Amino acid sequence: MGKSGAIICDIITKRKLITYLRTRLIPQNDVQQILFSILIYILIKELPPSDVVLKIDEEYTGKEELIEETLEKLLHKRSRGKWKGSIRFGRIGKQSSAHKMA
Repeated sequence: MGKSGAIICDIITKRKLITYLRTRLIPQNDVQQILFSILIYILIKELPPSDVVLKIDEEYTGKEELIEETLEKLLHKRSRGKWKGSIRFGRIGKQSSAHKMA
């Protein structure tokens, strides 16, 4: 089975990050989704650039395209354009190993 992971971010740190991003030209209604994408990137950035399938919980319904685009930009930059994985969104469920870690 694949690897699972979770990032725990306390509310004070999350608020500081959102305030920082809001002052850096990111549209206010996209800040949380972009922060979510950055945190996922931090969690997975060391994975090999190919044959990776990321399954992301449907945390921000309707913002999947923004999250996918942000992640792909970060991953392509890190792997110098060699990242060939795929990103899928779906319900992970409370019994998943990622939820258990959190």
